[in-house]
Amino acid sequence: TGNVNTKRISAGGSGTPTAGIIAGGRQGDASPQGDHQTEEYTGYTWSNAADMSNDRFETEMAGPMSSAVIVGGYDIALSPEKIANVEEFDGSSWSNGTAYPSAVFAGGAAGTQTAAVYFGGYFPPPTNLQASTKEYDGSSWTASNNMVEGRGYMASCGSQTSALAICGKVSPSVDVEEYDGTSWTAGGNYPTANVNAAASGLSTAAIVFSGALVPGGTAMNLSASYDGNVFVTDTSLSTAREQASGSSQGTNQSA
Repeated sequence: TGNVNTKRISAGGSGTPTAGIIAGGRQGDASPQGDHQTEEYTGYTWSNAADMSNDRFETEMAGPMSSAVIVGGYDIALSPEKIANVEEFDGSSWSNGTAYPSAVFAGGAAGTQTAAVYFGGYFPPPTNLQASTKEYDGSSWTASNNMVEGRGYMASCGSQTSALAICGKVSPSVDVEEYDGTSWTAGGNYPTANVNAAASGLSTAAIVFSGALVPGGTAMNLSASYDGNVFVTDTSLSTAREQASGSSQGTNQSA
């Protein structure tokens, strides 16, 4: 399908195959600075949209294209480099939302702009993997129950009451967790160790794709579907990739 206008990795992504959005990221491993550009997808072509206020990469987005929220991130040009900033998109412009309680990056997100959940990631200082979970109602963040394990650089998808955290920097890195809006439980293991993958769907019907065995390692074209219990290998991606953007408002059959 149509290429994005600006190449990027570690961006925030959301939406559906006919109304998608990507924002932030950076211009490759050799470029340490984040980006603030936004693009919208109509089903074949990408068009430039309003810029975010903040450059960021290793960030997470949730919600449909007309009502998205992006949380935290990292930008080497900033001091401090990690940010707590939250921005909301209404389909035409970005505005500042309520900041996350701590600077955070490389976590997971699910839900919508007014019913979102953010989990895991890294908090500085010190830079340690976190297990914390916080829900967002469009105006404030509320702490929920912690994940079973702290993790970052995971694939994530779903809603505030049916979210998935898949693989990432966790031990062992095939571990999956499911969130029901209150608590986390262990799910079925992914077929292979994976970091920096992407996902779409709910905790009972998801698809997980791309990634790498280790950060910066050989990219994967693996795709696997999840029914809430087990993963089954699905059709492979045409192009192997890691640090891709997921489709948090998509389904397991429309990502």
